[in-house]
Amino acid sequence: MINIAVCDDDLVFASKIESILYNIAKQKLIDVMVEVFSDGSELWKHISSGEIFELLYLDIEMMKLNGIDLAKKVRENDTNVIIIYISSYENYFIELFEVEPFRFIKKPVDEKIFIDYFDKAYERIIQNEAYFEYKFNKVPHKILTKNIMYFESCGRLILVRTKTESGKFYGKLNAVEKQLQNSKIPFLRIHQSYLVNYRFVQEISFSKVVLTNNTELQISEDRQKEIRTKYNELLGGEFLDGGYIVLFNFINFVFSNYKRVNGHILYKKGCVLFFFYYCMECILFDRNCRNNIYYGAYCYSIF
Repeated sequence: MINIAVCDDDLVFASKIESILYNIAKQKLIDVMVEVFSDGSELWKHISSGEIFELLYLDIEMMKLNGIDLAKKVRENDTNVIIIYISSYENYFIELFEVEPFRFIKKPVDEKIFIDYFDKAYERIIQNEAYFEYKFNKVPHKILTKNIMYFESCGRLILVRTKTESGKFYGKLNAVEKQLQNSKIPFLRIHQSYLVNYRFVQEISFSKVVLTNNTELQISEDRQKEIRTKYNELLGGEFLDGGYIVLFNFINFVFSNYKRVNGHILYKKGCVLFFFYYCMECILFDRNCRNNIYYGAYCYSIF
């Protein structure tokens, strides 16, 4: 998660910036938490008490503690936090050099420029934890974390999959998951054998995820509900609305009490529901529509 602070004595304007940030995050599938402050002194209380922010949007002129003096205090202990000023005042450039701001945005805000600067700031943030490092046969290796599509457990080996290469090392997937728990790039444990970078997830259904290179990975039955919930949270609630979540959970419960069709031991009633499941999957996820419905119809017809 990226922790962001917006500090401006115009709370209407600050709330607008907060809304823009959440919209950008939703569109780009980035997990963010935005806090709004009305004065530099208020924000400094949070920072000095130990709260950590990766990105600060600061006004310059504020009543109790202005944006430049606030940044000087922040820089005494944190040289990595990214500071972007949003202000109508352009006569502070000399003072700004002392606190090394990342960008300056002039009010009124041009949203295209704002988005462009956010993208660049985000790239800088994830570069701070850029590499996943491991050893194999005593040889050290490192891969950009953002390029890792998924980890796969194969016995004692962990395979590291990217679009262009694969690596391997001895270890446990549980340890890798724990190592990446606080990563700015969320990974989803969809199966005992798979840990997936959710930014490479192209499609998701009850039983599998499809990655951007068309690799299909199974979601284990005991993790299906948890994965849908987490994925929905990462998308800011846009993956499914509340009614569909209830419907999906109900259908998932029904099918967890039936055997697979390949075993030819489903009750006919179960096949009707199975057919319904595939139809709903097509409607809600809009993928492989005809194949899924035909397969559902076949499941019904074999009885």
